[in-house]
Amino acid sequence: QSTWGFFFDKDPPNELMSKTVPKEQTSSKKEETSFQLDEVNAEHHAFNLAQVKYLRTYGAAITGVICGLLGLASLYGFAFYLVSFAFVSIVLLMKSHFRPGDFFIESSAVTTGGLTADVMLFLMSWVITYNVVHVL
Repeated sequence: QSTWGFFFDKDPPNELMSKTVPKEQTSSKKEETSFQLDEVNAEHHAFNLAQVKYLRTYGAAITGVICGLLGLASLYGFAFYLVSFAFVSIVLLMKSHFRPGDFFIESSAVTTGGLTADVMLFLMSWVITYNVVHVL
């Protein structure tokens, strides 16, 4: 089974899963016009967040290694990190059919989640690779 979950597998529990369980509607007219959600499926939501974190973490490390190999320095390296982060965000939005709210409590988990958290991993892999390849 693939650890990439929602990217390649079609059968649960290894796909991007809906975070909510719909609440049954009652007969009152007020509730008929609005769709209400009863609860969030914590297992599905945790699985989705873990998949995004996995992708972001390894993406930051790989981006740092690529920056080091290419010899990027100064703001060019950070610009490369932001471009790769934006690319991953677009891929995640496409995989969620541009409706991240259906799969995450906060839609920002897909678009900006992890932007600052993985910068240290990016910097570490960038600096180490740059020094090994270009300085030593």
